[in-house]
Amino acid sequence: MDNICISGGAIGADKLWGLFATKNEHKLIHYIFEDHNSNCNNLTILTDEQLSVADKFLHRANNKLKRSFPCRSKHVNDLLRRNYYQIKDTDSVYALSSFKDGMVQGGTAWAVQMFIDRCNEFNYKKNCFVFDMETNEWYKYIFSSQSWEICGLPPKPSGRWTGIGSRKITDDSILELIKLFDN
Repeated sequence: MDNICISGGAIGADKLWGLFATKNEHKLIHYIFEDHNSNCNNLTILTDEQLSVADKFLHRANNKLKRSFPCRSKHVNDLLRRNYYQIKDTDSVYALSSFKDGMVQGGTAWAVQMFIDRCNEFNYKKNCFVFDMETNEWYKYIFSSQSWEICGLPPKPSGRWTGIGSRKITDDSILELIKLFDN
């Protein structure tokens, strides 16, 4: 089975995951849309029709996140829609982000929540890991308790996996990826 990293072509974590994936001879897919500037390789451009498929999944994620979708900006809506393609056919999620009140922060929260919702809907036994850049701890989502727990260094990504996260990454998160891929 091929190892394939799926990401979003943004600066920061997306680009970093892509660099580590290709260095480790994983295939790479960065999902973007027409007005999304990216200087990454391996881009797959989503059409407006493809992007609109994500709306029902974003509405469901919004029930948990208590944010606003759709928002006033087509660009931001399309960024969130792109997140659906990052998680829709993946076996595991690895994210660099932060937590507040037990919730993943930023745009990463949308992809993580859609992945959790998908796993719950189909009773999938899949892994979702987040490196909290505030505490420098790895967390794993525990489906049985619907909560996050500190887990230590997760297994090295393999199979069809998603690598996502914040546009602003820390030096400690880079060191964690080095450890993760040397694992």
